[in-house]
Amino acid sequence: MTIKRTKYISYKQVIAINKVAIKLFEVKKADKHEIYNHKVIREIISNYKKEKGDYYDKATILLKQIAQKHPFASGNRRTAMLCTILFLIINKRK
Repeated sequence: MTIKRTKYISYKQVIAINKVAIKLFEVKKADKHEIYNHKVIREIISNYKKEKGDYYDKATILLKQIAQKHPFASGNRRTAMLCTILFLIINKRK
């Protein structure tokens, strides 16, 4: 039996995903890629890595915390959704 290691999205990837989310899904002209709080992004990454549950529990923490803690000036919910989808894809979950 092979035990798979969980693959996580990194701090830099979350920031890159926000840039993509802003460009692909521009909702308002005022949308811009700006980080409000680097520390919050690192905390979110740490929190979902520490979660004891399965992939879906980890994905829930990632989605909820990015959306609620607003580490970016724009696109927090879009970023949260894209990060969650990517996390599930790289871990071969649907």
